[in-house]
Amino acid sequence: MLSRKSGADVAAISERLGWQPHTTRAALSRLRKAGYEVLSEKSGNGKPARYRITATPAG
Repeated sequence: MLSRKSGADVAAISERLGWQPHTTRAALSRLRKAGYEVLSEKSGNGKPARYRITATPAG
């Protein structure tokens, strides 16, 4: 879901994986710490932020 061009929001990821939203946000944080570049796109207009992986760790 995160590798798609449009990315995914926390609600969609949580629903798909059966996780609570705080668990999903923690997983996104761990991906960043592991070296993945996770882009957060805030579209405004009251819509939730969408997340995408734009780069994977080297090696």
